Amino acid sequence: MSAVDFIVNGVGYGNSAAKFWRDFFDDARSRHENLLAAEMSAPAAGPLRPSMLFPHLELQEDLLRLEGQDAGRLLRETVAELELFGPPAPVEVRLFCEEGLLSTCALPAERVDAEIFQYLAAWILAWARTPAPLWNAPLVEGRLVAASDPRTGWTCDIAFSLRHEELHEGLLRRTLRLSPLPAATAS
Repeated sequence: MSAVDFIVNGVGYGNSAAKFWRDFFDDARSRHENLLAAEMSAPAAGPLRPSMLFPHLELQEDLLRLEGQDAGRLLRETVAELELFGPPAPVEVRLFCEEGLLSTCALPAERVDAEIFQYLAAWILAWARTPAPLWNAPLVEGRLVAASDPRTGWTCDIAFSLRHEELHEGLLRRTLRLSPLPAATAS
């Protein structure tokens, strides 16, 4: 059993998504005292699915599907695809304060990219208890109560909106807005 990294609606989580969101909120809090909201945006090629909450099972299914295929051919196809499309796109972040836009940046690819962002967005929907049939609606809104360590960290009620905008030929732009972000807690 993994350690609890993030508490949502009173339940502790120790998975990669929990670590990412805890670190994201902690980092945002420490850098900007007047931060009110964060917006993350990235392109996406497919729908959000509840199976994204269990990426190890998706990987296992992919491996079973590839079983018995020519490894050399698969490697050549993968390299050709990477050369054609390049690496996954970065996740763009916009930070807002009371006066408006505070800053923009792209998250480091080693931390999260457009493909991984889809899994992180799925966790926000699951934690907010959003019914899966609504996950891919043009606009999804909800809220969740999140905490790092309630004894020493922060706790807050976070509202979110997730927009899906059609770009072209099945390519979407997903934009997740979270607010208010946790404020620094006095010790």
